[in-house]
Amino acid sequence: MNKKNEWIIFDFDGTLVNSMSVMKKSFSMFMKSKNLKFNDEDFKRLDGPTLNEIISYLKKKYRLKEKETELYLQYDKIIQENFKDVKLFPGRKKLLRNLKDKDYHIGLVTSAKENIVFQYIKNNNIHSIFDSILCGDKIKKSKPNPEIYEKFLSNINKPKTVIVLEDSENGIKSARKVGLNCINVKNKTSSDILSLIEKSKQHSFIAKGDIVVNLKKHNLVFSKEIKGEIARIWKELKNKNNSLFDSKSPVVIDIKKNKTKTTINVFFTDYKTILADRKKPKLGIKVNQLGVSGVILLNDNKLVFAKRGKFSTEYPGMIELVPSGNIDISDIKDNKIDYISKIKKEFEEEIGISNKQILEVKPLGIVKDNKNKIYDICCRLKIRINENEFLQKFQNSTEYTKPFLIDLKEINTFHNKNIEKIIPTSNAVIEYFCENFK
Repeated sequence: MNKKNEWIIFDFDGTLVNSMSVMKKSFSMFMKSKNLKFNDEDFKRLDGPTLNEIISYLKKKYRLKEKETELYLQYDKIIQENFKDVKLFPGRKKLLRNLKDKDYHIGLVTSAKENIVFQYIKNNNIHSIFDSILCGDKIKKSKPNPEIYEKFLSNINKPKTVIVLEDSENGIKSARKVGLNCINVKNKTSSDILSLIEKSKQHSFIAKGDIVVNLKKHNLVFSKEIKGEIARIWKELKNKNNSLFDSKSPVVIDIKKNKTKTTINVFFTDYKTILADRKKPKLGIKVNQLGVSGVILLNDNKLVFAKRGKFSTEYPGMIELVPSGNIDISDIKDNKIDYISKIKKEFEEEIGISNKQILEVKPLGIVKDNKNKIYDICCRLKIRINENEFLQKFQNSTEYTKPFLIDLKEINTFHNKNIEKIIPTSNAVIEYFCENFK
C-alpha cells in the first residue's frame, strides 16, 4: 500500500514515448493525402488537442469536403500504422520502476486515444505500473484547457503531492492552471528527470491572493537535553558564521484559507531554535519559520534575480528572486505582521534604492521551502527605473552578487535551464508568476 499518497503523472507523447517524429510523419502523410503541404505552425499548434479537435480544426481551416467522421478514421488509421515504430525514451521503463519502488503512485494523462495508449503500454509490459490513466477520449476540452487534469484529480483520493511531467507548452499550461507542480522534461534524460523530481519536491505554492498574519500567544517547552542541543548547535553555527544574530522570528501555528483571503497565525521564538530544528529534525521541535520574499517587475517586462552571497546562512551562491528577508518583532502592528512594510524595507536595504520608487506592492500568495521548512509571503513589486541605473545601484549590495534581469518572454526558458541553481521558494514563485502574470 502506498503510504505517502504522492503522485507522479506522466504525459505520453514526447514525455514517456519518443513519438514526436512519428506524429509529425503521420500529420505530413494526412496533409499529403489531401494535397496539402506540411505546415510546421499547424503541427505545433496541434500538439495537445485530441484527434477530434485536430480533425475539426483542419477541416475548417482547409475546407475539407469529407465528413469529420471520415477524416477521423483516415487520420487514425495512419497513426496506428506509424505508431508501431514508436519506442519508449531510453531509461523510461527503469525510471517508472524506480519511482514505483520509491512508493509513488504513477499516473498517465494524455490527449492520445485510449486504444493506442493501452495497447502500447501493454505491449511494452508497463501497464501494471500505472495506478490511474486518463486519455483524450474521456474529455471534451484538451490541453491547454485544464479539464483533463481537473478530471484526473477528481478520480484520485486527495493526494498529498502531485508532480506532473510534460514536454509541451500546452501540457505545462494545462497542469499549472489547476495549481499542479509541473516539470518541463523536453530533451531531458531519464536521469535528469529523476533529479528534477527530487528538486521540485523542495517547493510548493500553498495559497494565492490576499494574506493576513495574526500574532498569537504560544509557548514552546523543552527538556534540559533539547535546550542543551539547541545551545550546542547555535555555538557550532556561530563559529562558522559570526554574523549570525539570535533575534526573535515568527513561526507558523496554522494556515486557514477561504474564498477571499488566507489567514496565518504565528508566534515568535528564538532564531537559534529554528536553526536547531532545521539542522537536527530528530529533536522533534517541528517549527516552520515565516519570512517574506518579493518578485520585482521592472518596467513591466523584466524580473530581477541575483546570486546569494557565499556567507548566506542558507543556499549560498544560489539564484533567487529579490528581495527577501526574515520577519522580526519590529514588523508587528496591532497584533498583526505588516509584511508589506517589511518587503519595502528589504527592497531598500538590499538593493540600495528608495522604496518610494515602488509603484505597487501586491501579495501573490504563500510559498514553502519544504526542505528548510520555511513559509514565505510573496509579493510582486512594480517599479519603473532606468535598467542601467537600477543595476548600478544594486551592484553595491552586500547580500548578493551578480544581479541580473530576465525578460518575461524568456522566463520559462531561463527557469527550465536553471531550476537546480534556484532556491526552492523562488522556483515556486517563478512557476506561479509565469502562469498568472503574463
